[in-house]
Formats: sequence, structure tokens, C-alpha cells
Amino acid sequence: MRPHLSKFAASLLGMAAGWLPFAGASAQQPANDASAPLALVQRIPMPGVVGRMDHLGIDLAGHRLFAAALGNEQNTVEVIDVEAGKRVFSIR
Repeated sequence: MRPHLSKFAASLLGMAAGWLPFAGASAQQPANDASAPLALVQRIPMPGVVGRMDHLGIDLAGHRLFAAALGNEQNTVEVIDVEAGKRVFSIR
């Protein structure tokens, strides 16, 4: 992995850790535990999105995360700029 992408990839994993339910011992460790395999690095608010979010896609070059908001009434795909830490678009 390229050095400049490793921080970006770590951010995406951290976001996924905040969205997806994990079972097992790793889920029981506090977020600030250095031995934890994943750590939450940021939270991005998404007003109006309710329900589950899954089916994630990554655009490494554009530093974007695409997440299907299937529990949303409109079944949208949310486009998230991970570097800026905000949702940039919602595809209906």
C-alpha cells in the first residue's frame, strides 16, 4: 500500500468499525486501547439518514466512501468525503 493511502485506508476502516456491529473480544476493548485491531478515528454526521448503512465502496484516488443507506426511506447511496469529514452528496 502506498504510504499516503495508508492513513486514508485506516480512516475508512475506523469509519466501518463505527458502523458495523462486530462480535467477539475485539468489540469489548475500549477505543483508546493500543492493542485493539481497529480504532475509531472520526465520526461523520449524516442528518436525515436513518436505519442501517451497508454495502460500502471506496474511491481511493478521490478519498470518498460510498455507503448504501438501505434503511433510509429513500434508499440512498451516501457519498462521503473522508478527508473533509462530511457527506458531499446523496444519490437517490
